[in-house]
Amino acid sequence: MKVVERHSVAPPPGSVPSTTLPLSFLDILWLVVKPVQRTFLYRLPSLSTPHFLQNILPNLKHSLSLALLHFFPVAVSIVFHWDQPGSRPYIHYEEGYSVALTVGESDKDFDLLVNRDGEMIDDAILRELVPCLSAADQVPLFAVQMTVFPSRGICVGIAYKHALGDGRSVMNFMNTWSSICRSSGALPPLPVLDRSLVTDPSGVLQDILLQQLKSLPQPSFFDKVDRPVLAK
Repeated sequence: MKVVERHSVAPPPGSVPSTTLPLSFLDILWLVVKPVQRTFLYRLPSLSTPHFLQNILPNLKHSLSLALLHFFPVAVSIVFHWDQPGSRPYIHYEEGYSVALTVGESDKDFDLLVNRDGEMIDDAILRELVPCLSAADQVPLFAVQMTVFPSRGICVGIAYKHALGDGRSVMNFMNTWSSICRSSGALPPLPVLDRSLVTDPSGVLQDILLQQLKSLPQPSFFDKVDRPVLAK
């Protein structure tokens, strides 16, 4: 896979204030889960890379920016300060935070991916189709990659940390992005971002879970999944 372009897509300027969201004890449970990776395949026999870059990508970027207005946690980072006693990870957004969007081009067999019918696909091919979430003190929660297969189609690959949301929540974001991109009017249900609605009656679960997390090898927070999942 050849990287053609790299972009950073943020919500519209001035649309989202600086925001810090605490993690609930249920979110803490998912910090140790490896990033979830998904790929979505679309047949477009007449597609070329220049056509995609000039005529399709601008609308995808614009609609992604508008979707982030409603789902700004997709563009945030989880902040870790393990070296500070008593500190807790949290989600933080500031003006300019963005989602990494990579555009690639592949000469692999697109038809093999679409018509696999239970066949095992080489892991190396699958890993080329999804973005990576890098290890750092501030960990991005979401990234997207669009890989063009000239004269065959396109693969949209995403990677996200489960602490961002479950599969249904992330698909709600993807559906919102898709709806805006199609200019179809009505949007899917918008997210509820107030994590204080989830309470710990005992008040100690989060501290217990954090102590357990700190005892684990740090790279486990950022490992990739074994096999990305394909969706036709």
